[in-house]
Order: sequence, then structure tokens, then C-alpha cells
Amino acid sequence: METQIKRIYTQWLPTSGYELTEAPEVHFIHSTDNLLKIKTDPENILNTKFEIWLPVKKRQKP
Repeated sequence: METQIKRIYTQWLPTSGYELTEAPEVHFIHSTDNLLKIKTDPENILNTKFEIWLPVKKRQKP
């Protein structure tokens, strides 16, 4: 998941037309069973559905 978060900040966000706002970032893993599997074997992340919610707003045009 760290790789995906890094890609959001370094690739998607700069080209998206959005910017971050002051609010918490939320990560949601759809199954606690999968979370336990990821902790014991990181390869299980490939079979896990998760969401990353970022607080964004439309970037103002200069």
C-alpha cells in the first residue's frame, strides 16, 4: 500500500487538477482477515481490496 500512496502523491496529485486540503487522510482495508494475512505475508496485499481517501479540492487556476 505504501507504493500506491507514494504514486498518488508523486504522479496523480500533481497532474490531477486537485490539491490537498486540511483534513485527515483515511485508509480503508475491506477485510480484517486480509489485514492479518498481509502482516504475516506481504504478498497477500495483491489479493486485498483497499481504499485511500485524500482530502482534496479543485486547484485554483493562476
